[in-house]
Amino acid sequence: MHFKIEIPEVKTKDTKEGKEKDKDKEKEKEKEKQSEASQEDNTWKPWSHIWPKEKSQEKVKEKATAIPVYNPGGKYCVKVYWMGAWRKVTVDDWMPFDEEGKMLLPASPNEHELWPMLLSKALIKVASLE
Repeated sequence: MHFKIEIPEVKTKDTKEGKEKDKDKEKEKEKEKQSEASQEDNTWKPWSHIWPKEKSQEKVKEKATAIPVYNPGGKYCVKVYWMGAWRKVTVDDWMPFDEEGKMLLPASPNEHELWPMLLSKALIKVASLE
């Protein structure tokens, strides 16, 4: 059997010093929550730089987490930061394979995720143009 025991938070005495300490604790908790939230927002999401995306953003909570969708036309735009500037690179969905049928670009174990291959292809393309 498991029991859940709730331990009440111990508050300091109802003095000015005690109230100030309680306020300081609350402020520290708020700062921790804000820093955790900002760390989540600052996480680099490489798939957020590939288009086309889902047309309906209602399904996605955050715009930055929208995963690129399959384009029947086979063309994708990728935004990469290269040599001090943001660049828009257009790539197709043709992927290079070796003689044994193994892909030559980094790929995801999930067959439906194209973004690792598209991002790699865009980086190779922009690097070869220099």
